[in-house]
Amino acid sequence: MKLIIANTNVLDNVEAKTEINIVDESENIISFCTPCASSAVITFERYYRFCTDIMFSDDCFPYIIKEDLVYWNIPYTQVTIGDFIKTHKLADGDILYMESGFPMAGGPGWQDIEVIWNAAWPIIKDIGSSIVYLTAFLSSIATLQTWVKDNLFNRANKPPAPHQFFEFILSENNWNYHLLAKKLQISNEDAKLWLKALKYQWDAHTSTYVITEVEKNEVLNLVSSVEYLDI
Repeated sequence: MKLIIANTNVLDNVEAKTEINIVDESENIISFCTPCASSAVITFERYYRFCTDIMFSDDCFPYIIKEDLVYWNIPYTQVTIGDFIKTHKLADGDILYMESGFPMAGGPGWQDIEVIWNAAWPIIKDIGSSIVYLTAFLSSIATLQTWVKDNLFNRANKPPAPHQFFEFILSENNWNYHLLAKKLQISNEDAKLWLKALKYQWDAHTSTYVITEVEKNEVLNLVSSVEYLDI
């Protein structure tokens, strides 16, 4: 398998492309990309609409899929090129986009995760108004916080901000809710409720929950209004 690495040097906004054959998918993602980079600091902003700050200051991916499970805020050092390929469904000959050439790392930190989820609840309520009050764990800030703690705080890494959680779900236009539940390690029922709350509709023909690009962008634009940086 080969990939075309498209590196954008952020200082002059010039993109350079290099074709690389993948010899070992277990090679670390940064080790694989470094020969094409303009600096030691590398980001992958094309693949994550939100939370690119975590890549810039903490050298972490907002999420990566490993062995069919989602891992949040996972350090670059723990991610292989194979993990990245599977997460973002890259195929032979595809372009892997990256950015480098940053003069320095660092930047604002995050607010407390609980504070961010509190700020997100009014947005969730607006997005899924038809389902929120029928869903126990989405009926109030308190019940949402309990669900988040019980289901998202039980991982090895820092739990996700709502931006990361929603962006992962919205990375697919259609979902088999059983598969979503497995990847997120939540119940099938909770997976269905989150999909409905984020404007997915049941499609009997495909037996999946689907969302249009228009609705997806509406949700993403609303989520983007939730502040998460400590500035």
